[in-house]
This record gives sequence, C-alpha cells and structure tokens, in this order.
Amino acid sequence: LAALAQAVIEKHKPAESCQIICAIDARMGEYYMGRYIVRSGLVFAVTNDSLLRPEEVMLWLDNKSPRAAQPDAVKNSVLAGNLALQPPFGEINWMRVDADSVALARHLLPLAQTKWQTGEYTAAELAQPVYLRGKPAWKTIAQGAQGKAG
Repeated sequence: LAALAQAVIEKHKPAESCQIICAIDARMGEYYMGRYIVRSGLVFAVTNDSLLRPEEVMLWLDNKSPRAAQPDAVKNSVLAGNLALQPPFGEINWMRVDADSVALARHLLPLAQTKWQTGEYTAAELAQPVYLRGKPAWKTIAQGAQGKAG
C-alpha cells in the first residue's frame, strides 16, 4: 500500500501534507486500506494498514479521512487503488481519484532509503512477514474448502 501511495506521488506530485488513501481489493469480500501523508516527496503512514469488510469502510474513512459532507477538508485527499470508482469510494468527493497507478518495486526504494538512514530497519535474518489477514482468513479458506468437499 505504501508503494502504491508513493506511485501516486511520482505520477501526480501532490502538495505537501496531502493525504493519500489506498484501497485495494483483498478478495473474500474485503479491502486492504492504508492512509498516508506526503512529507518532502515521501509518504508516511498515518495509521497501520487495515483489512476491512465493506460495511467497515465508511466508519474507517470517517475516522481517518474527510467525507463529501466536509468538502473543505476533502480538497486535499487523493484516493488510489483498484476500488477507486466503486461504492462506497465513488460516492466521496475526493480531490483526485487514481484507479490506474501501479505499485512497482522502484516505489519502495525511497521509502527503504529513508528507513535505512534513520536506523528504522531489521536485519534480514530477523525479518518476519506481516499478514493483515491473520489466522481468521486461513480459517475462512479452510471452512470454504470443507464446505465444497462435503
């Protein structure tokens, strides 16, 4: 999600302090969501990335980002991702919507360089993957497979 937000910076050159909300289809009726802010040409996470069900999205946006009911605040937000034109996202009056940007490895390089320079990194042998889905998704997948087999 951070790489996608960084791709938006490269493509649109948003203003300092612009918010970038990333929304990507996570399958199984859920969305990966992230909120970032632009500082000196880089994105910085405002919140931890989240995995949300559709009914949770508007509440998450209310708490994390402006809605159409607050047009003055919305003028400084960009929505990016493959869900950008679908409800509920398409119902919000964003400053800009970008449904076409793609996260590439090169978009992670400036973020990694900053982490390296500030000492915010983990030795490769100690690195652990971070799963937004966690155990409930594996349980859901296993239950689905059992239902099909029976």
